[in-house]
Amino acid sequence: MNELFLNKLSIVNYRNLTGTDFDLNNNINCFIGNNGVGKTNALDAIHFLAMGKSYTNSISSQNINHEASFSMIEGIFDKDGKSLQIQCHLERDGKKTIKRNRKAYKKIADHVGLIPVVVISPTDIDLISEGSLVRRKFLDRTISQSDKKRGAKKTRTSQHNPEVDRTEEVFSNLDTGASRIENWIANYQSQILGLIVGIIVVVLGYLGYQNLVVAPKVAEANTEIYFAQDYFQKGFANENDRDSLFQNALNGADGKYGFLDIIDNYSGTPAADIATYSTGMIYLHLKEFETAIDYLEDFKSSDPVLQPLALGAIGDAFAELEQFSDALQYYEKALSYSDNKVTYPRYLRKAGLVALSLGKNKTASEYFSIIKDEFSDGVEASNIDALLGQASSR
Repeated sequence: MNELFLNKLSIVNYRNLTGTDFDLNNNINCFIGNNGVGKTNALDAIHFLAMGKSYTNSISSQNINHEASFSMIEGIFDKDGKSLQIQCHLERDGKKTIKRNRKAYKKIADHVGLIPVVVISPTDIDLISEGSLVRRKFLDRTISQSDKKRGAKKTRTSQHNPEVDRTEEVFSNLDTGASRIENWIANYQSQILGLIVGIIVVVLGYLGYQNLVVAPKVAEANTEIYFAQDYFQKGFANENDRDSLFQNALNGADGKYGFLDIIDNYSGTPAADIATYSTGMIYLHLKEFETAIDYLEDFKSSDPVLQPLALGAIGDAFAELEQFSDALQYYEKALSYSDNKVTYPRYLRKAGLVALSLGKNKTASEYFSIIKDEFSDGVEASNIDALLGQASSR
């Protein structure tokens, strides 16, 4: 019986996984973590090792981390008691190389089938709800991993009428293809049936969970957070009563939930994510900087404005704690995440000022120069020439 196990997985610059190693075993392996840490990306990297492409994004260069010029995935497998190394290397220009035991494939198609892989995801409901084309693609993708001779050309050994030959070849190919598929289905019918049943169970379970549990929870959380958000916004608008309004936003008032209640009772909902961000911002304004850092580090979002604001706020907290190296690191994370016109110039200036205080004059000068060249009309450009002078004179 053929046995194949993935023992080690190394990922560099694949989406948000910049440098990650996994030691796996030959039983069941589970990836557990908060939203946005890269669990799905790790699974997709395994699919890339097996199929030479992403399961979710067929454009390989788009799977490279946006801050890097290349990506590398390496897997060490145990195949029938022997070590097997597979390495995938992606370049920003679209070049893709797959190596087996350090030897590159001439054709990536030759690699498909060496490592069988099946992905079960919520989108597999399409196998039931969509047309036959979706199901054919699913079977083609599965069969291609076990049928290495698929599409091989036939050779002729005798001369006949070309039209007759072509007709015979067509019917021969049809018969051969049908027979091959029938044999494959016969050999693997129990596995296919089990897989389809498993997909149906997973999909129906997912839909039931979404409709009966998640959707009502999300709607309820969105209603409960309204009052906490109202206190939060009033706190920023009313300086005299700010502290008391912020406390109401955190802990609730008049029988209504505060942000801390939302986080505890509605974990995993968008409302809980917003509550986590807002809680961090409140503690930042209350000068409880370490608590602010804890909450803001827990916040994860794909929003191009909100996530940089959270990263920059962590930088502000570290700056207040006079941990300037950490502050610079988070300002630079905010800059790397998005170059939108709202947060980018703001953190360019803050990063430049902190770099200046750390004696990193060249770094400070680079940030100040970007402000002068690209954001000269903004408030961040105030006294920018003087700051550039300080950076160059030290």
